[in-house]
This record gives sequence, C-alpha cells and structure tokens, in this order.
Amino acid sequence: MRQFGDGEDIKGHKFERIVGLVAPFSLLGYEGKSSFNPLVKGSGGTSCDYCGTYIINVYWIQDANGKKFKVGSECVRHLGDTKLVTIVEGEKKKQERIKREIKKQAKREAQNKEFEDALIILANYPHPHPYFASQKKTLADYYRFTRNAPKAIAEAKEKRAQEGTINRITKT
Repeated sequence: MRQFGDGEDIKGHKFERIVGLVAPFSLLGYEGKSSFNPLVKGSGGTSCDYCGTYIINVYWIQDANGKKFKVGSECVRHLGDTKLVTIVEGEKKKQERIKREIKKQAKREAQNKEFEDALIILANYPHPHPYFASQKKTLADYYRFTRNAPKAIAEAKEKRAQEGTINRITKT
C-alpha cells in the first residue's frame, strides 16, 4: 500500500479514503434535485459526501458493508470503477431521456389545447372545398380530418385578427 507523507494508508479504491467505506460499491438509486432557489425552503441540491461539492444529480451508492452515501456524477467517474461508471452513466442517460419526454409531452398537450381552441373559432367558417361546404362541413371539420394543428392554429389566429379588423372598421 502507498502512504501519505504522515504515514496514513491509501487503499486501492478512492472511496475507501472515506472512513468505513469498503469496495466494491453498487448503485442504489438516482435522485434528481432541482436547482437551488433561495426563496423556496428546501429547494435545491445537496452536497457530495466524497468531495463536498454542491450536486443536483445525486447518486446513492452502497459499499460492501451496506453503508450508504451520496455522490455526484463526476465523483463516480473519478473512482476508476468502470462497471459502476457504466451503470451511473446509463442511469444519467435514462433520466435525461425521461426529462426530454416530459418536456415533449407538455409541449404536445399545450399544442392540443391550442388546437382545440382553434377548432372552436374555425367552426364558424365554411369548409375550403365547395362540395363539403355544401354538406355543411366547416373549416374545423377540415382541420380535424387533416390533423394539421400548426396550420389550424395559424389560420384561427388569422381569422381572429381579421374579425378584430372588421369589428374596428364597422364601429367607426
């Protein structure tokens, strides 16, 4: 074993420098914290048990004796334990994928709400094709069929703006 200048032993695994931790280590779980907001009590991350750095991505690790501790993704990389690093990187990618999917879902839901609102406006206008217009179909029916939400929303905004212009002209 190598030794520090004062005679303290350095064991093979970097986390073994923390008193009482014994390799091998295993990942218990991941906890994503929000960034720190001083106005919200209890918000934000925590500190790494290994280096003391502020962390948002918290990885719970367990040593061979069952002792649990938390570290950030950088400290896991510094371990030299390629198996644990691979597991942590996989978990990190999984969490990033989940965040992206939640963001996409929120965007879809917002667009669907805006699409439904646009259909209400477009229901007052005839279908763009004369045959369907003669069948009492509306512009809303056309966009429900094509499911072209962005174009329906844009046209509804345009129709609303035209109505506003017409209303202003008729009032003067």
